[in-house]
Amino acid sequence: MEGFEGLGIKAQFLKALADLGFTKPTEIQEKAIKPLLAGQEIIATAPTGSGKTAAFMLPVMQMLRGTNPEHPRVLAIAPTKELAMQITSMAQDLNAYSDLKIVGLIGGVAKQGQRDQLAGGADIIVATPGRFMDLYFEGLIPLKKIQFLVLDEADRLMDMGFMPQLNQILEVIPSKSRKILFSATFPERLQRVVDNFLEHPLRIEVSRQEKPAKDIDLFKVGLKNRLTKLHYLEQFLLNEDCERVIIFTRTKETATQTQKYLLRKIGEDEIGLLHANKGQNTRNNTFEKFKSGEIKYLVTTDISARGIDIPKVSHVINFDVPLVKEEYVHRVGRTGRAGNSGVAITFYTPAEEFQIENLEEFIEEKMKVLDVDIEEKEFLPGEEKEMLRSMDLHRQKIDPNYRGAFQERKKKKIFASKKLGRKS
Repeated sequence: MEGFEGLGIKAQFLKALADLGFTKPTEIQEKAIKPLLAGQEIIATAPTGSGKTAAFMLPVMQMLRGTNPEHPRVLAIAPTKELAMQITSMAQDLNAYSDLKIVGLIGGVAKQGQRDQLAGGADIIVATPGRFMDLYFEGLIPLKKIQFLVLDEADRLMDMGFMPQLNQILEVIPSKSRKILFSATFPERLQRVVDNFLEHPLRIEVSRQEKPAKDIDLFKVGLKNRLTKLHYLEQFLLNEDCERVIIFTRTKETATQTQKYLLRKIGEDEIGLLHANKGQNTRNNTFEKFKSGEIKYLVTTDISARGIDIPKVSHVINFDVPLVKEEYVHRVGRTGRAGNSGVAITFYTPAEEFQIENLEEFIEEKMKVLDVDIEEKEFLPGEEKEMLRSMDLHRQKIDPNYRGAFQERKKKKIFASKKLGRKS
């Protein structure tokens, strides 16, 4: 496998990739980047978590050759605001040593802030279909200079009923613009889109990530809330025989908070922190200290889940359930390497229980349950409400008639206030 430089990626993007900890391209990146740089339209069947965002963003950003924000030149469409936010964040990270202007347009937030951003211009727009069309019909998005259209998770765009918006977008962008489609599956109706709007695209397929290695014992532990997770993590690290431990979190903020907690409880010489906001020298030093055994515990985001080979990692702890199922396989794969056995433990709250079930279905294996006898801590401000909302949203996806525990509780509170003659 050749590195990113061998794929034709230029120096400013190589530097950004190094800052992110990406040293070797994933399979989809290796297969897609060169054809895109050569001017090829592509259809890629690749699972979430395979590195597909960088696979299309790197070549597209490189081919823009500098900023010209009066006219957007890249439009990337994603089915959900979460995915659109992830793509926007990755594009901004890759833009660290470039001057391209990147704007994200998602539903569920006030439009005015997005109108203001568009007024300042954009080279790259990442959007959900509904919000994009709303702002387009307001006359805020000129499309005559669009060079690249990316449809990410195209099958989900169709499943979620966005076909009318997709047809509108495909009709209004320049016909000579290059189309890039990524999809986990390739249904017949997607083939019709390809036949109508793409010319001789290259078809790329990447298989689903393999299951966790057999040498890894998989465990799960249910905990009430974040503070209880922290308390249990502290007790586990103090009392278990752990040679070297990687603790994964979803976000940089959670990683920082977790490390600060452990520094107070365990000691400053034991805990390292690694995420994308850390400078490259700091990250290199932390990584080398962990690799040499100078520090025993490493708190990190998914920046350390891929392509890093550290010997003698006895335990991987998922402080929260990864949102992308494939990332779980990458995370736990940091232990149980080179013939050694390993242990992977995933913490989950009641709001994350359905994600655990989905994860077990994905890896086709039930995790062993760790029973814990530990003092439960109080909820952080707003945490319980947020958990109830999350659980309600999941239930409503399964049963559209389900009103939700959070809404029922809110309704009772309003009713009681009216009964007592108070303003709700």
